[in-house]
Amino acid sequence: MSGGSVDSWSRRPLGAFRTDVEERIAALHRIGTPVDVAGAVLYLASSAAALVTGHTLLVDGGWTAR
Repeated sequence: MSGGSVDSWSRRPLGAFRTDVEERIAALHRIGTPVDVAGAVLYLASSAAALVTGHTLLVDGGWTAR
């Protein structure tokens, strides 16, 4: 799994300006949350992903699609 920008205590020092810029550039126009990432992790850990191998799941709000 490869995550994009996620709102957490560690990114707060980056400031509001950087957050605003990242939100404008991202395809979904928002910063991800820990819950967004957790959903992807739960999927990969579940039996629903039993045949998923050799793939990097992008959880980046469309950052790489732009």
